[in-house]
This record gives sequence, C-alpha cells and structure tokens, in this order.
Amino acid sequence: MNRSTKKVTASSRGRNAAKAKKTNGTAAGRRLVESMQEAAAFLNGDTSAGRVLFPKPPPIDVAAVRAKTGLSQNEFARRFMLPPGTLRNWEQGLRQPEGAARLLLALIDRAPEVVSGVADDLARIPSV
Repeated sequence: MNRSTKKVTASSRGRNAAKAKKTNGTAAGRRLVESMQEAAAFLNGDTSAGRVLFPKPPPIDVAAVRAKTGLSQNEFARRFMLPPGTLRNWEQGLRQPEGAARLLLALIDRAPEVVSGVADDLARIPSV
C-alpha cells in the first residue's frame, strides 16, 4: 500500500465526523442539518419534532359571492349578520375573511337559500 493512499476505516470515519461536528458552520447550514434530522425523524414516525405548515387558502371573491345573491352591500351585511365595514374591506381587497367568516361565505356561495333560512330563524330568536 502506498503511503499517500489512506485506508478509510470505521474509526477514521468516526474521527472525521467528530471533527466536522466541532466546526460551527453557517447558520443556514445548521438549520439545514436540523431540518434534515427532523425530516428523518418524521419519516420514522416521530411527529413531535418539527412543524406542520398548511398552505394558505386561495382568496375568496366576496363581491362575486354577494353578487350571486343579488343583494346590496348593506342588505347582504344585514342579512348575514356581518359588519358592513368588514364586508367593504373584504370586497375592496383590504382584508381577507378568515376562519368562520370564510366558512360562512363559502356556504352562502354554495347554498344561499339554506344560509338565508338559518339567518331568518336566528332573527326570530329574541336576544337575551
């Protein structure tokens, strides 16, 4: 064996790995290594590490939903118990509905007569 040829053994790999761990590296490199470790743990069934990201839902065209009902902004807001200013902000794209409001608009879009009927029933219930 030539002196310039170095035999790689398990112990030499271990020493090299130990040397590599001693270097700090870049912050991005450390995050990348950490991410890969989390991904490997997740693939092995460990769901406690890391985080789950949910895609941002597509925007709702609130004006189109309202237009399908044939109601003015004030009528739509009153009918579905929404603050008129909030409805205007949604329609002007200043804000996007989230959570329950998003669900309500999706229901109005798909079944306006059902949501209208529920709104009528709620309007008949005396407030406490």
